[in-house]
Amino acid sequence: MRSHETSSNSETVPSKIRWLAIAAGVVSGIAGSLPFGPVYAFIPSLLILGAIIQPYIRRPGRWLLHVGALLVSFYVALFLLPAAVGIIWTALLRSDSMLAALLLLDVLSVVLISWCDFELVIEARQRKRFSSVAERATSG
Repeated sequence: MRSHETSSNSETVPSKIRWLAIAAGVVSGIAGSLPFGPVYAFIPSLLILGAIIQPYIRRPGRWLLHVGALLVSFYVALFLLPAAVGIIWTALLRSDSMLAALLLLDVLSVVLISWCDFELVIEARQRKRFSSVAERATSG
């Protein structure tokens, strides 16, 4: 019975990482929706949904969390990073508080999704290592 509880808990992504994913999704959704419209918020919502449902529906939630993080990373690199560079060039020409706020959101989005990706990779490696150690302990 004890090994089942440990196995069940090992399938749950730590709450720190789930909250980080929610923050990255919210900031990326806002940062992308302002210049590109509300349709942009769909991809980050997958990341947020995955983080919310993962403790309750473990494997599909984990899958949605990882796929959402991958898609948000792709969209941040494709849309928000170039937008941030464009805002910097525009800001050099004129001073605008709206541009400064948009730049801050873009940079925060890049930092949060990068941090989230890093944490997810570390967690997946630790989980894989834990499952292989547990498998060896039960077979040997």
